[in-house]
Formats: sequence, C-alpha cells, structure tokens
Amino acid sequence: MILRLYESKKADTYFHIRSDLPVETLIPCDLLETPVGRAAALKAELHVRPFEVSTYRIKLRE
Repeated sequence: MILRLYESKKADTYFHIRSDLPVETLIPCDLLETPVGRAAALKAELHVRPFEVSTYRIKLRE
C-alpha cells in the first residue's frame, strides 16, 4: 500500500498517521515508489516541507 502526503499551504508540516490496519512500518520512497531511506514506526512524526510530496510504502504485519 502506498501513502502520499502533500503540503499545499507553504509551511513546514508534521503528519501523525493513525490507522486501524496492522501497520508495521512506513518506508520512505521516491515518486516511482523505490525505497530511499530507513523505515519509520507508525507513531513517528513525518515531516513535509512546503509544496513537497512525500511517498511512503506501508508494510503491514502478516
């Protein structure tokens, strides 16, 4: 599953993701959905700069 975050108000923004799904980790990806960084826990703050699109691959527990 892919999650895209977009900041549209020209401000540094922090997202807190909540889900009823059994999410294990969020893996940062580029726009082509290729992993580009270290996995983050579901409770992590996700920082998005002004007008940035951030993409995360959601890994679910099995």
